[in-house]
Amino acid sequence: MAKQELLDFLKFNRNKPRYYTAYLNKKFLEQFAIGYYQDLSANRFIVYEVTERQQLHEKASFEREKGCY
Repeated sequence: MAKQELLDFLKFNRNKPRYYTAYLNKKFLEQFAIGYYQDLSANRFIVYEVTERQQLHEKASFEREKGCY
């Protein structure tokens, strides 16, 4: 996910009844959260989205932090 894609996603979903909270370099299990964090066991950065029922869905993974945004 490119940085512009993340910004477009947030802009597109801004007017919906639910809202997203973005977390950079932090894993946070809050409803409608999106972001990325470093998985130290796999040595990768994981891009994620948390659903309404607080289920974590991994969207992508990268070896470097730069690929996350």
